[in-house]
Parts: sequence; structure tokens; C-alpha cells
Amino acid sequence: MTTKYVIRQNNFSYNDEYFSTYNAELGYIQAIYDNKQEAEQAYKTLIVEALYQQDSLYEYNGDTEIAQQAYEFIVENNIEVELEEDENLDDIDEFETLPPMSEDDAFKFAKLSGILWYELLEFEDNQPIYILWSNTQNDYLKGEYNNTFDSTDENFSTLENFELSLFEYDFNVHIFDKTLDQISDSPEILKTLATNTPNIVYAEDRNSIVNIDWDDLHFTELKALNALLKQPIFEVRQITLEQLNKISNGEEDE
Repeated sequence: MTTKYVIRQNNFSYNDEYFSTYNAELGYIQAIYDNKQEAEQAYKTLIVEALYQQDSLYEYNGDTEIAQQAYEFIVENNIEVELEEDENLDDIDEFETLPPMSEDDAFKFAKLSGILWYELLEFEDNQPIYILWSNTQNDYLKGEYNNTFDSTDENFSTLENFELSLFEYDFNVHIFDKTLDQISDSPEILKTLATNTPNIVYAEDRNSIVNIDWDDLHFTELKALNALLKQPIFEVRQITLEQLNKISNGEEDE
């Protein structure tokens, strides 16, 4: 079995003021390599190039912590920096802009600070990948940054920021307050599922599902509910790495 080395973009969340390095979604695939050393070098170069794309280190996390980390890193590693004629390194406690440094040093700082605009991942050549398809949108389900929801686990347990509330609108429109007979060919089975799942709110007097606790619902519970619908809201599709590459770069619609 052949191992593939995949570089994917990280999409940091952005609130119109700063990027959060603590909250990132995997985005498009930048490149796929057969050789690990080539992949690692390409990854390092991309990380360093991206590190210098922002004008200010204050553009991360809404504080000066990374700017202070830059100063400490430069001092601890004896990195030469150009200062103004009347400036002294002892009088500085942070760098708003990251000074030029070697690729190795810049890569170390990127890892230290968490400014990693890319991820280097390993996939086995025939390893299945699962992706969410929206039947209501007739498209791959997309997140805030136009990212797909894909995983090597069919229940998407590998996704750190996977919030099921992204299905809330579709369930409000197509499922809630409709009788179980309207939405399912197996209403009794659906009723049993709903009444035995604490995070699904079933109203006996209306014979309807009226709400879902999206924060506490597990994907396996949602998948079981979805499977009992006449018109499922979503599908879990199995794809290959090559297909994911095309999908993430907008080259494949279905």
C-alpha cells in the first residue's frame, strides 16, 4: 500500500479584526506527494511564505502574545535583526512585524506561534474518505470558508470543529412540526428513535419532532434519524483522495 503526503490549507476563523489560530478548518488541497522528504520541504516553504503574508503579528488572536513570542524567539536564538539607529534590542519587548530570518528559524517560529496556514497529512493510497453531500443544496456541504466536511472516519470524529447546527435550517424547514407519517415511510421506527434519543424533542400530541439539541446531539444519532426520512437531508459519500483533491479545488461538482 502506497502512502500519499497531502498538503492542505488551514482556514483560520476571522472576525473582521483578527485571525484565530485556535480555530481552523481544513480547506483546499495544495499538493499531493509520493515522496515524504519532498512533501516536508514543500510544506516548510509554504508555511514560511504564509508566515510573512500578514502585515502585522497583531492580526492574530486579538492580542500581542505572538508579537511577544517573536521577540523572545529572536533573543533566545540569537537572530540578527536590523533596528533603527536609536533602537536597542534590550528596549523592545515585542515585534509587530516578523523580521527576516532563515527558513529553518521561520519554520520553528511558525510552529511555536501556531501560525500554520497549512497541514501536512498522510493518507494510504486506497484509504476511504467520507464526505457530506447536501440533498437540499444538491452540492457538497460547505462550511463558512467554503470548506467541505470530509474525514477518514464515516462518523466524522476526526473533525475538531464539526458543529451539527449546520443542519438546523434544513430540519426547521423540512422536518420539524410535520407528522412522522409525512416525513418517513417508517413512522413507528422513527418515533421509537426520537423518544429514545434525549437530544431529539418529540411532541406526542402532534406526532412530530419539534426540536433538536444541536449542541449535544451525536452525529451517529443524526445519521440514524436522517436514514429514516423519505427525503434524507444529507448523504455520507465515500470518495477517493483524487476525488477529494478535485472537489476541494472546485473541479468536481457531483
